[in-house]
Amino acid sequence: MEELKVIESLDELTEEQKLELSDGRGNTNSVAHLVASLRASAKTAVYASKTYSPLASMIVASPFYTAPRFYKISHIVVHHMSGNLSARLCGRWFQNPSARCSSNYGVGSDGTIAGYVPEEFRAWTTGNWQIDHKAITIEVADDCSSPWHCSDKAYKATVRLVADICKRNGIKKLTFTGDKNGNLHWHRWYQNTDCPASWWMAKERSGEFTRDVNDILNGKAKYTGKLPSKIPKRGYYRIGDGYETYKGYTGQIKRIQAFLNWRGESLAVDGFYGEKTNKAVLRFQKAEGMKGTHGNWGKGTQEKAEKYC
Repeated sequence: MEELKVIESLDELTEEQKLELSDGRGNTNSVAHLVASLRASAKTAVYASKTYSPLASMIVASPFYTAPRFYKISHIVVHHMSGNLSARLCGRWFQNPSARCSSNYGVGSDGTIAGYVPEEFRAWTTGNWQIDHKAITIEVADDCSSPWHCSDKAYKATVRLVADICKRNGIKKLTFTGDKNGNLHWHRWYQNTDCPASWWMAKERSGEFTRDVNDILNGKAKYTGKLPSKIPKRGYYRIGDGYETYKGYTGQIKRIQAFLNWRGESLAVDGFYGEKTNKAVLRFQKAEGMKGTHGNWGKGTQEKAEKYC
């Protein structure tokens, strides 16, 4: 197994990787260039009011989509990137006029989740308009090749993302049947491709992936670590705690960070409540449907976390 470095520049993409991410559609034409240019100029306004998972830490908007969807969201298709692209770089490729493709989300090897196409829109991913109109499509990075392999952080983040998508879209159970009767599908059923990689095929055939997702949907996924046993007198932890204020609570903040990493984040468990921890708490709060939150960890957030213990 060959370990792959994270690719952060489009110049580092091989022609094979470009072709795989483009689903074999090849180079662009003048119409595609025009559509991409027009959409790129307006995408900020168009995307601002659309739906992404609260687990996404960044939006890298692609101009390649069909709006609106023809069908209600009912399926999931997990793709692999054929390389170790960061979530941000994969999105940048989907902004490239020569790509003419996209997905709804991407997951990097570090567990970072990026949104590329809003859930209300069909992403150009699987090479089949019918399944793309029904499915949320997700590109996941490979941290190794020969054979392709997905990191533990990327896998756990993908599980959390799919569970969140299912929960918000009324999909009560994720099923893989080995054919098109289930609601978890393979790219290779629609195009001549090796996607998903054998690693993902094994996870889905064995039922491990669907079980991990369904455990979250059914409330069976339990956190075995410890949550904070104390809350500051002011009623919450906030940016600066553990360093500038409440220095004695670094151990409590480490518990917050460890819990958030179990939820799919990739925080340094250093006991410092910095901007990254604040944003991770905010994503957790949004995922739990909390209103008027600012990324501070207080009693309400603690109660939401306790549901997983």
